[in-house]
Amino acid sequence: MAYLLGAEHTPDKDKKLELWLAASPDHRRALEGLRAGWMAIAEVEGVEDILSAPARIAVPRAGRPAAPSRQRRRLVAGLLAAAACGVALIFVAPLMQTAPSEDIYLATAIGEIRTFDLSDGSRLTLDAGSEVKGRFTRDQRSLTLVEGNAYFDIARAPERPLDVRAGDVQVKVLGTQFDIRRRPAETIISVEEGHVAVTGVQGLPAVSLTGGLQVTYRTGKGFDASATFDAARSAAWRRGQLYYVDARLGDIIDDVNRYSARPITLADQTLGDLRLTMSFSVNQIEIMLAGLDEAYPLDINYTSSEIHIYSVSE
Repeated sequence: MAYLLGAEHTPDKDKKLELWLAASPDHRRALEGLRAGWMAIAEVEGVEDILSAPARIAVPRAGRPAAPSRQRRRLVAGLLAAAACGVALIFVAPLMQTAPSEDIYLATAIGEIRTFDLSDGSRLTLDAGSEVKGRFTRDQRSLTLVEGNAYFDIARAPERPLDVRAGDVQVKVLGTQFDIRRRPAETIISVEEGHVAVTGVQGLPAVSLTGGLQVTYRTGKGFDASATFDAARSAAWRRGQLYYVDARLGDIIDDVNRYSARPITLADQTLGDLRLTMSFSVNQIEIMLAGLDEAYPLDINYTSSEIHIYSVSE
């Protein structure tokens, strides 16, 4: 408003204003709202007396006559211009500095764990073989976990809420720390700190999670009951360590394939339901497989490009 009301217009500044107005209908609406508000100030009864109050408080020098009405009007005009500058500093400057739209694409290779810094101050750690894409605008931050596992440390920004999608699941947050693990038949959301609202397919009630709670969404079935979880074990993958308690072998192999240069397959799909408790480093996959071979009725066949797990009966 200070620039529009002032006389010091330049082609460069006019061009910048035109570009800003053209960038979004919200910008033009915001400017019109400021203009309308500023014009309303002029209609306030006694506004000149209010704005010129400091001049009346000052003590005049001895023998100096009071300022004539023309000088008083000039003083009020100056105060109005100064007030206009104040309004501009409070309202226009933040609007002129809004964050630009930004497309986001993050991915890791097999065996790679990597942390990414985002423009809003958030940090994402992607597990091996994972992919995230999204878009940030002035009003909204949206991300999609296309595949894999990701840890989200989200900068708080109430004016720009964040939503994360992973298949049928959507997680809405303002600022918090949470983990999403996406598998073919399930998606697991674990909250370390803060609060999130998790929704599934249309018609399912939202699940509210706070720090220390976890929920699993099963494709075609819905949400399990939320429960506490071991945060240290859940976070271990970020250090290259995997922990499993009563987990399906099929899920373990899905995770391990993100680190293995040779894909591992279960020749007998019924083996996928075998329940195991184990922990191992992502750098010790073949040692882990050798332990399975010793402890269970399995036959593991290694080729130059693949690893196949069979039941002994075959």
